[in-house]
Amino acid sequence: MSTIKFRLAAKTDMGLVRTNNEDNFQAAADLSSGQMRWVNNEICSLGEKGALLVVADGMGGMNAGEVASELAIETVREYFSLENLTPEVTRNRFSIEKYMKEVIVAADARIKAEAKERPETRGMGTTIVIGWILEGQLYVSWCGDSRAYIYNPVAGLHQITKDHSYVQGLVDKGVISREDAFEYPDSNIITRSLCDGGAKAKPESLLKPYELCDNDIVLLCTDGLCGMVRDNEMELVIRNNEHNMDVLVDELIHAACEAEGSDNITVCLCQILQGGGHCNPDVFIESENRLNGGINNMIHTVVNGNKAGAHKGKKKNNCTLDLFTFGHGDNWRRNMVFCGGSFRKECYRRCKNGFYGCEEG
Repeated sequence: MSTIKFRLAAKTDMGLVRTNNEDNFQAAADLSSGQMRWVNNEICSLGEKGALLVVADGMGGMNAGEVASELAIETVREYFSLENLTPEVTRNRFSIEKYMKEVIVAADARIKAEAKERPETRGMGTTIVIGWILEGQLYVSWCGDSRAYIYNPVAGLHQITKDHSYVQGLVDKGVISREDAFEYPDSNIITRSLCDGGAKAKPESLLKPYELCDNDIVLLCTDGLCGMVRDNEMELVIRNNEHNMDVLVDELIHAACEAEGSDNITVCLCQILQGGGHCNPDVFIESENRLNGGINNMIHTVVNGNKAGAHKGKKKNNCTLDLFTFGHGDNWRRNMVFCGGSFRKECYRRCKNGFYGCEEG
């Protein structure tokens, strides 16, 4: 694959109602340079350590939500400094995902420590979503309802993260449809965040890294955008402004303000200009099923390269097969095939009383 060329844009806006901005963000065009910097719409080449996008939406109002989001971003900056991005971190997919989750857990611990030291900030918290573009792939980890999307002129706009929210839980249970979720009451209630009580943060990662394609636009945002502007309306704004990321970020913020502008709005963008693959719209089917509450709607938790709740030790054809449950008591199982420690194949099976193995080929 040839060197990836891309351009970034990132901005935040207080909106029309709030009197302070509790959002924070960071973009970095070249982590190999050791600098957390970017220039909106500047064409860049992807370096060895990749590029970074991060968005955090602070909560707590008078209890310093902006402090929580800034502490989260500061933690990300430290963990993504050049000296910390060792070959051990970037060794493979699992080490990368593990590290990104460690970053979020560390940010959670830092915010809790601050709240303990400063009683006036108790009750603060933040969401976070991190996008790391590395060797032609996009890795995403998140906690809360700040989102990541992929837009491509061939495939349109697709949400690739799944909100940790009360309303998404209703969609998962089939109580409401995904279409109804946008205007459903209590859409601001989130079920995971940083500094959420005494429990350690529970970040989530994509089921697998996303293979970047030419003309992709990676979009990370707070709910000040996606909670104000429907996805189809957002897609239209992107389609009309996809040739200039600086203009596009302004137009997305403008659309949120036109819709209501009742929250802070933060948007980070990365457009892939060349060096990516060819877009196949079918790659978004799985993520769409998860968001719609379908059978592929599962929580993917990676811990040291393994899945939580795995039952190991079943063997077939010299491969180690790990069995995982998902869904809501529907007896579906996900069979993951590992051979020599590397991922080889996935297959889905319906089974009630045991393991059916996997298909070779």
